[in-house]
Amino acid sequence: MIDILSNSSDPRAARLSNFTRRSFIFRSIKCASLEGFLQSLKSHSVIEQKRICLLSGKEAKEAGQELNNYWDSAWVYWGEDAYCRYVIDFFLLISTAYNNAYEQDPTFKDDLLATGHNELRHTIGKHDPRETILTEAEYLLQMYRLRARAHEESR
Repeated sequence: MIDILSNSSDPRAARLSNFTRRSFIFRSIKCASLEGFLQSLKSHSVIEQKRICLLSGKEAKEAGQELNNYWDSAWVYWGEDAYCRYVIDFFLLISTAYNNAYEQDPTFKDDLLATGHNELRHTIGKHDPRETILTEAEYLLQMYRLRARAHEESR
């Protein structure tokens, strides 16, 4: 089992963290990490979204924590569009961002392949979507989905 944590002593686990610096473009906006992208979804302001997207690691997480009042409404934002946290459009938005990171940062594929076929966990992840921008299950779904793609492409 590989427990994905940014401060893990297992480099495979640490590299899969959303905190990892991964440069990618999502809908014309430059992102420095998946964490920056995810935290930016909490802001109504396009300018603030762009600023947070350029952050990675704890800096990105902290920028999003200042916006945690979004949980009361269940809405997140990208550009001028609003997405209900509980519907398929949110899942598609997240999946597209993860796809972009995977396709634009070749180290992402390598990091996924390094985990082989080991079970992935994210034990610090929360289960209630009212408490986190991405639940443990939603996050692991992205990891497993992209790892399967990486294995398929490596054949």
